[in-house]
Amino acid sequence: MKVVFYLDCVSPHQVPLAREVVKRIGANCFRYVYRDAVQEERAALGWQMTGDADWFVHIGTHPDVAREWIEFADVMLTGFRDFELFERRAARGLATFYMSERWLKPIVVSGCSLPGRVRLLHPRFRRMVQAMKGCFRSENFRYLPIGVHARKDMVALCGEQTTSRMTPWGYFVEPFIRAENTKMRTDSVYRILWVGRMLALKGVDTIVKAFRRLYPNVENVELTLVGDGPERSRLERMARGLPVRFLPFKPIDEVHRLMFDYDVFVFASNAQDGWGAVVSEALIAGLHVLGSRESGAAATMIDADDLFQAGDWRRLASLLERCANEKRAGTLKGQGIGEWTAEKAADRLLALIDEVRK
Repeated sequence: MKVVFYLDCVSPHQVPLAREVVKRIGANCFRYVYRDAVQEERAALGWQMTGDADWFVHIGTHPDVAREWIEFADVMLTGFRDFELFERRAARGLATFYMSERWLKPIVVSGCSLPGRVRLLHPRFRRMVQAMKGCFRSENFRYLPIGVHARKDMVALCGEQTTSRMTPWGYFVEPFIRAENTKMRTDSVYRILWVGRMLALKGVDTIVKAFRRLYPNVENVELTLVGDGPERSRLERMARGLPVRFLPFKPIDEVHRLMFDYDVFVFASNAQDGWGAVVSEALIAGLHVLGSRESGAAATMIDADDLFQAGDWRRLASLLERCANEKRAGTLKGQGIGEWTAEKAADRLLALIDEVRK
């Protein structure tokens, strides 16, 4: 059996799963085919943009090898909406697994948010929906929605009957542990963390507003915001007079080390944020995560008691105060990553392959 991942780049959100699959089926039976070898923005974030194993294949460098795998491998996992490729593979009786974030993300126009269903007014989008419906009629096709919202969107577009051809999915990050030479924190300071690009869709202003409400009621509390972006100056003005620390962008390894010094991680993005792999990283580090209902990762991996509506700083302030009380009582704990690891995902993927091939 040959398995191919066909993706846009060498992504730290995809490679951990690829490595787990290789462990199970062997490098000779697997290829990671990617299109873009140079992505300056992602490389600036510390991503390694080229593969470090023989099973990585850049389609621009080895087009014939890449095409042979994506056309004829027994199983293909992809994030591309290449419906003609899907049809060719279906005609050969080959399995195709298509994964995606939500199709009906809200549309932001001049600062106004329109419902994602507005996309159905465009003929090209309607044609894609019809092509997707055709894919669902193939016994060898499965859809892997990245997050609960992606699943809801696809049901809304293609019908409830398609759920039997869906498997919940996400992005799966590399596991990490506390370095042996670092000390466990023993002080009583209640520390709150956010990490990312300071964009409007990330809702960092919601965190600052909630912290302003929290600060007078909780002793020994501090908030750290890590990252840069167009919203930073405004956020710094909002945070004046508060124990808020701004740190510049840090490579992912440094972020992982930093996480072990915090109690709570907040993910406040709106519906424009399809997943949010930093949530997975915070869960791995043992932080207690509070997240917005509209974001993919938080809504998928976290219980409703720890969720708030994007922009609802009052609800977030209440959740932060609850966590402060739990820390004081010694009962505050992280939720844990649970089933959302690359190892567990590889198990699910191979089980799905067995199901389709039978």
